[in-house]
Amino acid sequence: MGIIRRWVGNERGASAVEFALLAPTLLVVAMGVIDLGLGMFHKMELAGAARAGAQYAILKGYSSSTIQTVVQGSTNLTGITVVSSRSCECSNGSTPSGTAPSCTCSGSGVTVQKFISVTASYSYTPIFAYFKPTYSLAETVTVREE
Repeated sequence: MGIIRRWVGNERGASAVEFALLAPTLLVVAMGVIDLGLGMFHKMELAGAARAGAQYAILKGYSSSTIQTVVQGSTNLTGITVVSSRSCECSNGSTPSGTAPSCTCSGSGVTVQKFISVTASYSYTPIFAYFKPTYSLAETVTVREE
C-alpha cells in the first residue's frame, strides 16, 4: 500500500508533460502570428509604393511606364503588378464627355475634376502555407490631378 501512495502523490515530471502537451499548440499560434505580421508588412509596403507612384504623377506628370518604374523601385517586393489610369468627374455629378485628360463637362459653373489612380498588386506567399498557398494583395491610391 505504501508504494501506491508514494506513486500517486508524486508530481515529478508533471510540468514536463504539460509543456509537451502545450508546446505544439503554442508553436502553431506563434507561426500564425509571424505569418500574419509579415503579410501586414507586405500590405503596408504595397500601399507605400502605390502612394509613391501617385505622388510622382502629381509632381512630374502622368506617365504610365514611369509610374510603374517608381512603384516597383520604391519597395523591396519583387513581382509587383502596377496599373495606372486617368479619369474625370464633373463637379455637379454629371458624366463628362470625352476621355481623360481632355474631358469636358457641360453646364455653367461646372468644373472638370481629373484624377489619377495607381493600383499595385502583389501575390504574398506565407512562410507556413498550409491551407492557401498565396494571397492576392492590392492597394489603390487615387489622387486629384488638378
